[in-house]
Amino acid sequence: MWEVPQLNQPGGCLQPWGFYRCGPCKMILPQLVVMAREMEGRAHIVKFNCNKYNKELGISLGIKVAPTFLLYKNGEQVCPGAWLQNALFSRD
Repeated sequence: MWEVPQLNQPGGCLQPWGFYRCGPCKMILPQLVVMAREMEGRAHIVKFNCNKYNKELGISLGIKVAPTFLLYKNGEQVCPGAWLQNALFSRD
């Protein structure tokens, strides 16, 4: 399986999957930039483009529409497909 190094670090990792021609993906991008600044040092945002180079990875992760958000916390996927900023920092 393909790995993103940030997934195994403490904290969380948000993976937004989108496409450069996707209107909703473009609308969300500024908020992702703000979130990345706010979460610096506590969590990571790793953006993926649903193009031919990431097609197999997207299929293996169940990506069917853009945008799709995958949320990982401490290396485990939580809230698949969710957009839950607070879930990154919820206390166990």
